[in-house]
Amino acid sequence: RTFQPVDARWLVNNLSAALRRHGSMQHLFARHLAPQAKHVGPAIQGFSETLLQIDPQTPARLRKHLARPEAGSACKRLAMYLRWMVRGGPVDFGQWKTIRPAQLLVPLDTHSGRTARRLGLIQGRKSNDWKAALQLTRRCRRLCPRDPARYDFALFGAGVSGADLAERFSLSEAASSAR
Repeated sequence: RTFQPVDARWLVNNLSAALRRHGSMQHLFARHLAPQAKHVGPAIQGFSETLLQIDPQTPARLRKHLARPEAGSACKRLAMYLRWMVRGGPVDFGQWKTIRPAQLLVPLDTHSGRTARRLGLIQGRKSNDWKAALQLTRRCRRLCPRDPARYDFALFGAGVSGADLAERFSLSEAASSAR
């Protein structure tokens, strides 16, 4: 809706320059992530900052298109992209090996957020922001330490369809101990 042709040109030019410098998207993300990092937040922040630094004349209106954890964004699209590239399985490519599934964030949007709140996986946060995404991921990590993002599709699907999983499942106890 707010992405204009000039924005697309800027993004493609900066992605192209970043790929020439770093060789691949995997290397660009991974260079900002310590091997023992708990989550991909630093990689997402580093990716966005790298693109913004390529052209120091980047207008402020274009900066809004790059999600950054430090700005409080849930970074849903970048978290989802990383999920696709890192996880293996029927809906994910699983091509990247430098980032572990345990480091992924659960992509958070209005649908998955609604379901997560009903299940008690997000508490005390009204907006779907960075802190809510971290809380959801920590609680999903408690359920599956090796791959917390595995719950993304189920949370999203239940939220879109309006299914009330809270009637059938109670995760509050397991999730709340993951504070």
